[in-house]
Amino acid sequence: MFQEIISSAEQAAREKLETIETLIREKEQNQHEDEQKDPRREESAARLSRPIGASGKKVLSRAEIYILKQVERQTEGFAEEEKSTRHMGGQLRRLMAELSTLFKAQDREHYLRGIYDASAKNGFALQEAAWKVIDGEEDVEILKVLFALSLVDNREMNFWRWRIHIMESPSLWRYLVEERGLG
Repeated sequence: MFQEIISSAEQAAREKLETIETLIREKEQNQHEDEQKDPRREESAARLSRPIGASGKKVLSRAEIYILKQVERQTEGFAEEEKSTRHMGGQLRRLMAELSTLFKAQDREHYLRGIYDASAKNGFALQEAAWKVIDGEEDVEILKVLFALSLVDNREMNFWRWRIHIMESPSLWRYLVEERGLG
């Protein structure tokens, strides 16, 4: 009796699994056909979603592209990134002027240690790849402003997201140091 129940349940599970696998294959085939029709769509999604530090040298698999597209779709967008980052840079430069003794050094190690310490003190975390890019940053002015951004003790959620977004987006760092901070 139990053998029959187990056997029939096992058979039903195998049939469901086969149905699911068929649906997945069909979905992948449709997606592949769509990508063939418009290959730029896949390239742009992969480029937009490429994690920090990924320079495009590695070819992404379909599964990785799908995951990155989903992350991109579910990640909050940041409106007017450059303008907002410039504005924040202006605010940070004023903070740096007020705390001028902290920002006199020209030693990049001073600012790297400061960024690490401030991130631990203020409780925010960055992706490992972001830390690698920050570690490799040679521009002391950028490190200064990242240090200032790290020092801000503000736990308001919008600021929190912006700080992490900026610190994980090296393409935005130059806007932090531009003099048109309030433009």
